[in-house]
Amino acid sequence: MYMKGGHLADGRGIFNSLQYQNLISWNTLITGYVEHGLDSECLLLYEQLRLEGLIPDVTTFIPVLKACGFQKNTLIGQQLHAFIVCMGFESDTFLGNSIVDMYSKCGSLVEAHYVFALLLTQTRVSWNSIITGFSEYGLSEDVLRLAREMNDACFSSDITTYVCIIKACRSLKLIVDGQKYHKEIIVKGLEGHLYVGSALVDMYANCGLPVEAQMVLNGLPGRNVVTWTSLITGYMELGLDLDALECFGRMLADHISPSIITYASILRVYSNLLVLSKGEEVYSRIIKEGLLSSCEGCLGKCENKLPCRQSQAGELEDAEFFVMNSLIDMYCKCGNMLDAHNVFGRMDAVDPVTWNALLIGYARQGNTENVLHIFNEVQETSEYLNEVMFLAVLTVCSHDGLIILGKECFQMMIKEYCFFPTLEHLNCLTDLFSRAGQLEAAVAILESMPYEPDLVTWSTLLGASRIFADVHLGKQSFEWVARLDRGNAAAFIVMSNIYAEADMWEDAERIDSERHMLDVSHY
Repeated sequence: MYMKGGHLADGRGIFNSLQYQNLISWNTLITGYVEHGLDSECLLLYEQLRLEGLIPDVTTFIPVLKACGFQKNTLIGQQLHAFIVCMGFESDTFLGNSIVDMYSKCGSLVEAHYVFALLLTQTRVSWNSIITGFSEYGLSEDVLRLAREMNDACFSSDITTYVCIIKACRSLKLIVDGQKYHKEIIVKGLEGHLYVGSALVDMYANCGLPVEAQMVLNGLPGRNVVTWTSLITGYMELGLDLDALECFGRMLADHISPSIITYASILRVYSNLLVLSKGEEVYSRIIKEGLLSSCEGCLGKCENKLPCRQSQAGELEDAEFFVMNSLIDMYCKCGNMLDAHNVFGRMDAVDPVTWNALLIGYARQGNTENVLHIFNEVQETSEYLNEVMFLAVLTVCSHDGLIILGKECFQMMIKEYCFFPTLEHLNCLTDLFSRAGQLEAAVAILESMPYEPDLVTWSTLLGASRIFADVHLGKQSFEWVARLDRGNAAAFIVMSNIYAEADMWEDAERIDSERHMLDVSHY
């Protein structure tokens, strides 16, 4: 009674006062501890039980295995498994399910699947245990495979199964499959369940279908911070920043307190909208509400930047890094590099997103010195060089006319780091050669790139054609710019000037007439 009611101290007191502590009393105590999250104490009680010379039974093993799973203590779990086999209990269905669940929670999925395959009777519980294990470790394809096998074995999916299935569809962006399972969920009347509904909202939001996500959320009888945050994050990632803010307002009106992940997404929204004051308000609320658990450590001054590793923390630390990186990104986008660098200087650890934000921020301001300094620092101290960092270096090389350095950077990216250049990289290289007057080299890049040149490519060449009086290239570039953006007034003006500077007055007048006919404003 005391243990079930959560009065563990009273229950332990009565247990200690017993003249004879039999296996039933030990099992009651052990089960009570594990049910209230005291897994370490549960394992200690099991050791004491063994020291007392008592022989555990099935009722003993089930909570102890559960404690091993929560503790991810594979070693003790394996010892228990071996003991269970020696005692001949492995054929017990409930115990077999517990062993599968323990291995799954510990991430020992090979062992979990092996035990699962040997079960004399596979139940929905055992199927869900193995599926949940694969789901927790991100093995989405295996989750869907096991779900199909479960269905083939004539076990219908329940809430636990569907949550794992929908998460897998979300991870793999299999929206068609997700919608098929959604229909099954509706038929079974499970759509209104909070966990299932939250998974559906998250799937639709992350697969680029915010309207469908909103419809599911509206139909939930109860909404929590997870469902709202999934929708807000989905809007943010799709660039629908105003919708994200509207959704955030509705969440607050629903009297649901935001989590650090919610705030992190809203901070990124204000970063995208360049609303610095609102972003700083959000960060102040995060600090005021004590949501940065490692705030002092994260903001403590340090000279050496350590890479952020998943093993050092979990999802909470990921969210905290998201907050700090969003703050840096916001300052950089708003041109406030001093505050961005101050935030950076107070972080104990950084990740590629941090470096990217700083590099792009300095590159936008044309601060070549800081871009190259940071790039060299990253290159020397970590393995975090990526395509975005090379893009920042190419950008400043282009603006400053650093042809040799730009070419070396481009070659390093391809040959040493094996990054395949994107259209943005190639446009930067085109701009680098164009500004230097090496138009043949710029055209050669255009002709060899594995992408269709875009408006930026042709606009770059059009501008260079005027500077270096190349009428032929200018005409070709103008035709493509006009084709891609017919209302581009600047292109008509540049082309008219190219003709005029070449004393081709009739062509210049023709371009001016075309511009006026299109009712394009003359700047």
